[in-house]
Amino acid sequence: MTINERNLEKYVDNLLKLVAFKRKLIGCEYLKHAILLKCSCDNNRARLNKDIYPKVAEMFCTANTNVERAIRNAILDCHRNGCLIELNSIFGHPIVHKNYPPTNGELICTIATELQGIVRENEGMMPSFNISHHRLTAID
Repeated sequence: MTINERNLEKYVDNLLKLVAFKRKLIGCEYLKHAILLKCSCDNNRARLNKDIYPKVAEMFCTANTNVERAIRNAILDCHRNGCLIELNSIFGHPIVHKNYPPTNGELICTIATELQGIVRENEGMMPSFNISHHRLTAID
């Protein structure tokens, strides 16, 4: 399946479910859209406060500060539950430290960069989750 916006959205959504972000928190939805916006930036120069948060806020008719706070709360909640550390095994190398949560920017940029790299490695094809090994790999 070739990459398109809908496939990437589904992919990010599955990743957040696998890491156990609580779907009831609006910050999870904001986080998903922030990652998608960061992935869609060609030059990868999109700044969170000036570019990403305002676009997400516009999508949901809210303020930039509400988006930032809700994402931070979702990340902290997931980290407190010990689920965020799962990203390390999914991506195959350390992304999240077990003693302190990542900042919004660290998490958004790291996941977006990892996803862009995976898509490039698979030559524009959207890989599937190989959940049995808890790694993001292409399934042929």
